[in-house]
Amino acid sequence: MRIKYDYQIFTAQKYGGISKYFYYLAMELNKLEVNADIISLLYINELIRTKDYVLGFKINTKSRIIIRLLKYINMIIDHLFIKSSHYDILHKTYYSVISGSSSTKSSKNVITVYDMTHEIYPNFFKDSKHVSSKKLKACTIADKIICISHSTKKDLINQFNIHENKISVIHLGVDSNIFKKIDNQTEYENNYGNYILYVGQRYGYKNFSYLFDTYMNSEIINNNYNLVLFGGEKLSKYENELIKRKNLKKKIFFISGSDQLLSYLYNHAHVLVYTSLYEGFGLPVLEAMSSGCPVIAFNGSSIPEVAGDACILMNNMNSKSELSSNIVKLGSDKNFRKTLVDKGIIQAKKFTWENCAKKTLDVYMNAIEKL
Repeated sequence: MRIKYDYQIFTAQKYGGISKYFYYLAMELNKLEVNADIISLLYINELIRTKDYVLGFKINTKSRIIIRLLKYINMIIDHLFIKSSHYDILHKTYYSVISGSSSTKSSKNVITVYDMTHEIYPNFFKDSKHVSSKKLKACTIADKIICISHSTKKDLINQFNIHENKISVIHLGVDSNIFKKIDNQTEYENNYGNYILYVGQRYGYKNFSYLFDTYMNSEIINNNYNLVLFGGEKLSKYENELIKRKNLKKKIFFISGSDQLLSYLYNHAHVLVYTSLYEGFGLPVLEAMSSGCPVIAFNGSSIPEVAGDACILMNNMNSKSELSSNIVKLGSDKNFRKTLVDKGIIQAKKFTWENCAKKTLDVYMNAIEKL
């Protein structure tokens, strides 16, 4: 079997959950002696640059204009490459209906739906209608659809009226060789003190303002803990002004980097606070649990699927006092903290990239059998 993953996400993400998903899928499938190729002639992604199953070249750029140009070049090359090559499965990494449109009749198209945020929270995105339209078309023409949680499957059916027989739910995994509990980790120097960790984008439905406002206005929290923000967009003008006014500039750190650095941060954090109101899966929750980091998250969408009973799940994300009391409890009640950490490590073991790849291969085989 020959499988092709296209360029889309690898020209859009330097780091990110979706590119990580396809990176591990390709790697695990090739271990199973399945020919899974990533075809992205020009890409900005850091994960795939050293892999022999990747056809393409790494471009170091942050320019939006250049990245847009890379997408157009890749689109042309992708169109020509598919015409001259046969793949049994064309698995698009995002929702473009152009990419892979010239596949042969004997190829099957697979699409993964990660979440339905553009449909459920359209006001948080400038391009909601455009993305939703492309997503619907991609799902319509796909032979098989993969959803990364039962929550996403439910939302996909409700929003697009897709027949459930076309959809398979396959959870994501965690790399336990990277995200693991290490008591005496010395690879990185801890310059952040005792800190609360936040990971990822902070806009709109990500609801970062809940943590930010709690931190800004709770002396018991900001006197005892620093705040580390990993990845995501730069601090806004409002955030910077409030930090300056509260005289907390030396207590808030904004950093980004590799999974190895992120694992270190999980290992040394007091807690990961994951404020998102909606997730298709919630990979940082899984990675934190695997690393022995306690998690406070919102009790909604896919998070209970991932967290089980191993995280503090909050039903009222408007209660800043509840967040503060949970953060404090994790510091004052050592038995409670240890129980949560132990449960998290056990829960995380249920999710592996190997299982994700094997179940995905089953979807591919099922699609081919219906040729």
